[in-house]
Amino acid sequence: MTCRPGHAPRHPDFAPGNVVALKHGATPTPRRAEQVAAEVEALAEEVAIRFPWTGAFDDERRTYARAMLDVRDIRLYLDRVGILDDDDRERPAVRTLDRCLAHVRHSRAALGLTPQAHASLLVKVSEVSRLHPDRPSLLGESLDALLAEGRAALERGAPEAHLPYVGERAMDVDPDGEAP
Repeated sequence: MTCRPGHAPRHPDFAPGNVVALKHGATPTPRRAEQVAAEVEALAEEVAIRFPWTGAFDDERRTYARAMLDVRDIRLYLDRVGILDDDDRERPAVRTLDRCLAHVRHSRAALGLTPQAHASLLVKVSEVSRLHPDRPSLLGESLDALLAEGRAALERGAPEAHLPYVGERAMDVDPDGEAP
């Protein structure tokens, strides 16, 4: 039992692995850090499977996955304790949630997971394949998957309004990479 010299013991020492003192999880234990790392890797792999063109962007997928998990954890915390503290002030976690959501939006755009970012990537990949038809290896497998996804969207009749405006050349790129 731990106590100050000359004072009576207040409680027994905590056993190894005890998480009583862990209140909010901001500073994870090594065990929790390993769990989070495993969750990040699993979500990053799920993103790579679901969106094959992100396969070459491991670090950005991990960043996106970590931000998504942070958003989940903060929302769970706020759902449990509420967004206001006992003095009716907004908890700091609300601002942290806003920052994490901004990080998620940025990562989604960087990976081409938003409609506008996806369309922009499709336009760029189409332009590369049009300019270099003799060098298909320039694209790599993940970008070929992006191009295939774009072709499938066009076949489904995806509205042209989702394509970004790129000057007069906005609609000049054929989905097969051919010049008009």
